[in-house]
Amino acid sequence: MGKAGQVLEKALRTAGLKRSDYNLSNLLRCQPPDNELRGASYEYAALAHCRQYLNDVVAERKPKIIVALGELPLRELTAGRATQSEHRGFVLPSIYEGVNVVGTFHPSRILRGDWKLFGIFTHDIRRADSFARRGVPPRRPTSYLHNPTTEQIRDYIARLQANAALPVSY
Repeated sequence: MGKAGQVLEKALRTAGLKRSDYNLSNLLRCQPPDNELRGASYEYAALAHCRQYLNDVVAERKPKIIVALGELPLRELTAGRATQSEHRGFVLPSIYEGVNVVGTFHPSRILRGDWKLFGIFTHDIRRADSFARRGVPPRRPTSYLHNPTTEQIRDYIARLQANAALPVSY
């Protein structure tokens, strides 16, 4: 709704997606005082009170992926196992069996002056859409080598030069 809804609409258009292809729902069915819930004395009671509405929406619509817009929805949809700062953009299991969640920023954060996050926000939405349409790819095995020797570094560079398709992270 409002300006935050316009940011979401812009992100969807930028990603080449149409708003009419998606459903929106909220953790709460009413606006909390001063539009602030996180950290309020009534936070958990309000969320518990409205949980059934969200449960009903998920049961009715049967989403493949839920995009959690903001820290609070991500926390609630992962039973407190995920934080936006550490898990934004990752596919995570949600509290709903067989439904994954991808967390991203709330559009209102972008409106408050964090426009540099708009590209990341759009990327997260596009990624979630791709996972919903094509499925979530299987996790690739990872291997970390802490404090590699000079020989191990040279070996690694040689393997990268021999196979440009190898995934790299640093």
